[in-house]
Amino acid sequence: MNRNALIGCGGLFLAAVILVGVLILETPKFLDQGKSLLNKIIADEARIAALEADWQPPSAAVDGQWFPVQVAGSRLERSGPTAGIPELDIDRAGQHGSYRSSLGNVEVDIIPANDLEKATLLKRAEDALSRRRDRVATTDAGGVQVSVNRGSSRVSTTRGNRTHVRIGADDHTRFWWVKGTLFIFRARGATDSESFPEEYLRALSPRSAAKIEKE
Repeated sequence: MNRNALIGCGGLFLAAVILVGVLILETPKFLDQGKSLLNKIIADEARIAALEADWQPPSAAVDGQWFPVQVAGSRLERSGPTAGIPELDIDRAGQHGSYRSSLGNVEVDIIPANDLEKATLLKRAEDALSRRRDRVATTDAGGVQVSVNRGSSRVSTTRGNRTHVRIGADDHTRFWWVKGTLFIFRARGATDSESFPEEYLRALSPRSAAKIEKE
């Protein structure tokens, strides 16, 4: 073996030693980060489950009372009945409201739907968002289903009764089904917030709001 080959082998060995050393040093940090993330997910799901169990509608039928004047930093601009949501291929009557913040608008649609109707409406909406033409790869791990539409950069994530569909980098649609009601939240870019649907339901439910004040 010539001198250059020995130098090359020595360099590879040194790199391997450094890599092993880094992994040994960094593994506890990675484990701590993973544990923190897992604990957060468990806490989030427990909180959401409690909200769904406690949540009560403000009235028997979906109407203007279902739109709180203020949700976090967003304020209600307008609301009223709709015959459907054509862009989501939904022809079910419901109520629509628009909320504005310094970041822009969040559109909220509320549609009465039982469990079977919810599944149908959600499927039609997801198909409409993906324009019904691109392949979707789906995986299911730990109860979280993730599907990726390669053609239109669609990413869909479902946890329990909640589904988040992102088109490209900026177009977000969040679905949340609670006790016979399908809530649809649509936002773009920085206006989108994972916490907005939860804050909306808490602001909407007298029982949930009272529970927060008590805690």
